[in-house]
Amino acid sequence: MKVLETDPYILSYCEQPLKIEFKWGGRPYSYTPDILSTNVSSQSTLYEVKPEEVLKKDDGRLAVKFDAAKEYCLERGWTFKIVTEAVRKSPEYQRADLLWPHLMNPNIDENHAETIFRRVSDAGVLRLADLVEKDGWADPSYCALLHLIGKGWLVESSSGIFEPSTHIRVFTDHG
Repeated sequence: MKVLETDPYILSYCEQPLKIEFKWGGRPYSYTPDILSTNVSSQSTLYEVKPEEVLKKDDGRLAVKFDAAKEYCLERGWTFKIVTEAVRKSPEYQRADLLWPHLMNPNIDENHAETIFRRVSDAGVLRLADLVEKDGWADPSYCALLHLIGKGWLVESSSGIFEPSTHIRVFTDHG
């Protein structure tokens, strides 16, 4: 959920959003996927989160359940994704892991945040090094910048996770 919470392209998400009916072994069952998200292009994705070990031990029921979810999504023009702990190695997860504490920090200096937002807005694009002092992680400007990115008000270029040369701009693609 960290990844969805810090992704500026995700408009909304909800947990255990619906039930999907399926049959296994001739008997009816229902299945509740974990998350449904909608992005700025109004595309929806249904997620199932499962440990890899559980997937490896599937007796066939999960495969039938996931096939029912895929069919359900196909009928609606949605995407279905199975997420395992391997997601923790992804750049998206690393980004979310970095942003999360700043997103949830109630002690962000609002004046710093407003100043940074205004500077980026006025300039169009600025480098991270132009916004943050040499104190790095402890710099209040850095904390405020990560808060603004986590909230989806600013967005970084995808040239790496917050290098000095990373470009920062106002996020304007809210749909």
